[in-house]
Amino acid sequence: MNAQPDCAEASACVGYAAHRLNDESGALYWLRRALQIDPHYSEARIYLANMLYDRGETDAALHHLHQTVPEDHYDELGIWRLIELKKALYHLPDDDPELRPWFTRLGEVAGEPDTLDLLLAEVEATQPDGTLRDPTQLELFGTLLTELHAMQKRPTGGGPHAVTTLTGRTFRGSWEEILQQMKAADREWAHATMMEFMVDLARRGVAETGVIIPTTDPEAFILGSVEAGVLRLV
Repeated sequence: MNAQPDCAEASACVGYAAHRLNDESGALYWLRRALQIDPHYSEARIYLANMLYDRGETDAALHHLHQTVPEDHYDELGIWRLIELKKALYHLPDDDPELRPWFTRLGEVAGEPDTLDLLLAEVEATQPDGTLRDPTQLELFGTLLTELHAMQKRPTGGGPHAVTTLTGRTFRGSWEEILQQMKAADREWAHATMMEFMVDLARRGVAETGVIIPTTDPEAFILGSVEAGVLRLV
């Protein structure tokens, strides 16, 4: 990565490797870094969407899958998940025109699904009481988990620390100093309070990460952002 810091493919490859090494926050960061470099890099976006889906962050997964077209997919998994999420969220029937291109692509990629495939997909999308899975039901759990990870990862010392953003910029200092530097680097927030800056970044991050980043203090905010994969500890 040092040799090719602005190569989307290199960033994505680091993300794939991190995921295989069970470093989820690292994988999320590098995949999002790849998309920051090249927003049209569909392979990284689909991989990221599948990761988010597996984490229960289905709103964020659909956010990314919505930015793909059927021709971007060469594996049926992402297509099945997009169809499932669209059906659950918008109550679409199988023959809805919006789903037709995706079923067509699914047939091209995997062949026509048999009755058992359809039954298994329906079972996966259904809860024990017969209702469709609520894509937002894990939001509260995700929030608590983020808070827990932030507390567990807090160092005993006061710094200094270093973080890298998705744009490749590195900031160093105490948690408060890092946040001040991040705010100063964003002209849009030059006259805003630190809390307003944190709250807005956390709000915008939910759509892409599915994780509610804590804004109680700079340390919790930065470590929560690292866990969500929008910052990386150096």
